[in-house]
Amino acid sequence: MQRDRNNFIRPIVDLRDFPQPLVEVEDEEALDFVTSLIASAQTSTPKLVLPFSECSRGDVFEFCIVLAAAVAANGRSPDAKPNRAKLDYAVITPNLLAQAGRAVLDWPEGLHRLADSARSTSDARAGFFGIKKELGSLLNVPYGPSLTSNIKTEFRAVLYDNMQRSAERANLVRRVETRFDADFLTCDQAAKEFGMSRHVVQRLSRDPRLTVLRAHGTQKSPALLKRHEIASIVALRRQLCSSATIERASGIPIIALQGLLDIGLLEMETGLAKSIAGRGIHFCPGSFEALRERVGEKVEQASAPIHLVRITNAVNQIGYHLGNPWPAILSAILEGRLSIWRMRSGKSLMSSLGIEHIGAIADLAPAFAAWSVGADAEAHLTQQEAAVLIGSTDFVVSELIKMGFLPIAPRRADVQAFTENYVLPAEARWMMGGKASLELRPLQLHKRLSLWGLSLEGSGKHGTYIWRRAALASLLSSTESPVLGAPNHILLADIEISST
Repeated sequence: MQRDRNNFIRPIVDLRDFPQPLVEVEDEEALDFVTSLIASAQTSTPKLVLPFSECSRGDVFEFCIVLAAAVAANGRSPDAKPNRAKLDYAVITPNLLAQAGRAVLDWPEGLHRLADSARSTSDARAGFFGIKKELGSLLNVPYGPSLTSNIKTEFRAVLYDNMQRSAERANLVRRVETRFDADFLTCDQAAKEFGMSRHVVQRLSRDPRLTVLRAHGTQKSPALLKRHEIASIVALRRQLCSSATIERASGIPIIALQGLLDIGLLEMETGLAKSIAGRGIHFCPGSFEALRERVGEKVEQASAPIHLVRITNAVNQIGYHLGNPWPAILSAILEGRLSIWRMRSGKSLMSSLGIEHIGAIADLAPAFAAWSVGADAEAHLTQQEAAVLIGSTDFVVSELIKMGFLPIAPRRADVQAFTENYVLPAEARWMMGGKASLELRPLQLHKRLSLWGLSLEGSGKHGTYIWRRAALASLLSSTESPVLGAPNHILLADIEISST
């Protein structure tokens, strides 16, 4: 500063001799390019690439305005469509115009930089996933009504190319064509590829043990699953044994298999394969085969007795009213306390094995009560399950339903109420005691008890004879009952007489 001739303080340098720009931006060249688009026609502009080289200056300027507005809106709702008539020019700063101009000058790398910048702030766009979350309002630029079709088409192509270029370095939920890892599948794709229902795959995706990629904080984001993980689970599922398969192979009813799980003779599948296996119990591969081998090692090699009793027939005669007999039977076989022989016929494991006489299993009866049969008292049972509980067949259960002793859809409580009040031939033979009584057929048993004055409560097909439990117990407990103290040969003689 210095004083002039009038003694006023004056600056040494006159700023009018050094013109300054009206605004300060980081990229003056790009801003000058945008402003030159609306300057006089004689103003030169840099050589542009397609599609801008085929567009008028006004079209390129309109694109710069819409692109600058999209960049400005990226911190707000990604759903906002650009509306040229309602555009808020206050948000378009010189720096935003310069960024839009640079995107045109360095096309397409300039747009790739804007897209990468938008992707770095994707966390601010909560509630979205995929390209809308990553690119935000840039996705809406082609909806600008003032843009030419060539610019719109080229813009979409560059954005799609950017999604593919960024796929390798972005661990984000995307569509399959721009996904970072082709091994990821949506639930729909996994269901179609592996032949499962969509609901089963969705249930599987909720298991925390599975690798699942989700866009958190969104409502409609797909869950991405690893293809190789689903393939291994499906392969294991095909090796699992269902309860029905074990029942056919072993000859042990489904309702009694829980007892074998309790003592460790069978192993239940609890892994991810169980999630797609459906309802019911499923057993680990090789679990039953190991049990079959252990039982096979206990088969007697010596010559078998002349008359063998099939194990399944013996269990059916004794019934299940005392509890689940199979854990005690198999434990006795594996421990060598129950001798077994191989029989020529029999498709299942237990039906192909025989014992010397039914009393060998009857001796194990005190251990039957240690394992219950069935499920919750209010759970509905199939006719086959109900038949196991009452010690008969599903045909007999059907007859009981017809006669009104059981409801159409019996519960465990209904079956328990029936067994508390009524007796069927299998249990009646057991209550009478003696080897000869156990060998009575239903019709022979009915004739025997009729001779002793015990009347039926009902009868039907398939040997369905029903007696009152209290009446039979009273008869058998009477000191004058012909049953008490009767030797086996007398009982057999009565059978022959009643049969004639």
